[in-house]
Amino acid sequence: MKRRHTARIGMPRVLNMYVYAPFFSGYFESLGVPGANLVYSDFTTNEMYREGATRGAVDPCFPAKIGIAHVHNLLYAKHAKKRLDYIFFPMVDTLHTSLVGLQGSFACPTVTITPDTVRAAFIKESDVFAELGVEYVNPMVNFTDPKLLARQLGHAWGERFGLSEEENARAVEVGLGHVVVEPDQE
Repeated sequence: MKRRHTARIGMPRVLNMYVYAPFFSGYFESLGVPGANLVYSDFTTNEMYREGATRGAVDPCFPAKIGIAHVHNLLYAKHAKKRLDYIFFPMVDTLHTSLVGLQGSFACPTVTITPDTVRAAFIKESDVFAELGVEYVNPMVNFTDPKLLARQLGHAWGERFGLSEEENARAVEVGLGHVVVEPDQE
């Protein structure tokens, strides 16, 4: 019998989360987290940006700056309506690709570190996450090596959900089934 996890997990609808949302949905749902407990921030709007921009970022990259606004939305709109247990904003360094013969497929360094920069914006004066009772989880993840990805997510969620290595590895397999990671072979 599969365990049911009642955790509510907020995820910013920004940057690489667009590409990897199907993976994370498959991963968490296979661990017993109901789909309704996976809460995405609202779509980016000028109003969202203005509300979240008060924490500021000197970064010239708008996609990275908007990460703060999306976490602000999760905390002050979504969490305010119904409690979130976690905000999950992984740092994606290496991306999957269907192209062959590449030396690597890396994310922009600014985009990669954005989740950590966002965390810093919410703990610089006081720890907003602790004050609101929300845990911020932002592991580094690598989508080109499934074993490494399983290890990274196991480290992030294993103790929190009481997962065995096997449960976590199966969840990663399920998640990867939702994302095309194999190169096209013609």
